[in-house]
Amino acid sequence: MNIVILGAQGSGKSTQAKLLADYLGIAHISTGKLLRSIARDSKNPLHGVVKKEMDSGKLVSNTVVNKVLNRAVENALKHGGFIVDGTPRKIDQLNDLDELLKLHDQKVDVVFFIDVSDTEGKKRLLKRSEIEHRSDDTPQAIDERLKIYHTQTEPVLKEYENRGILKRINGDRPIEPIQKDIQSIITAD
Repeated sequence: MNIVILGAQGSGKSTQAKLLADYLGIAHISTGKLLRSIARDSKNPLHGVVKKEMDSGKLVSNTVVNKVLNRAVENALKHGGFIVDGTPRKIDQLNDLDELLKLHDQKVDVVFFIDVSDTEGKKRLLKRSEIEHRSDDTPQAIDERLKIYHTQTEPVLKEYENRGILKRINGDRPIEPIQKDIQSIITAD
């Protein structure tokens, strides 16, 4: 099974993806986590560009995201599928993911959209920043990422909705009821 979990920054998509991956026994691919790892590794040839783009709140280029994602997806497909969060954030990333999966006679089976208000998302991100000290969780970077999200990621949601595979989940709740809703949709399909 191949699952995508989307949501604005602070929606809890990574938390939900990890819980669901554990429940299903498949790989969790967090593009954000992979890219943050590159941003911290000064020996990685992509370090400078990834760190600069992430710290400013901009989306990392498709070329870089694809390099990182393709390797992780191909490995996960060998082991029964994946749950990816943080990608696709733009229509061209959606198309790139579709093409990669077609090479392996696969497709995205279901997309969960964890829907939270911008106010709630910002509140969560600022709290996370206090705890984790992430350089990409400044108020300015958060505002920039939310603006980009609304202009570039919402069309991705619309495309998945048109395909009939988008499931909207109310994300303004505690972790457990959100996960319960996601698991009930998976087991019902």
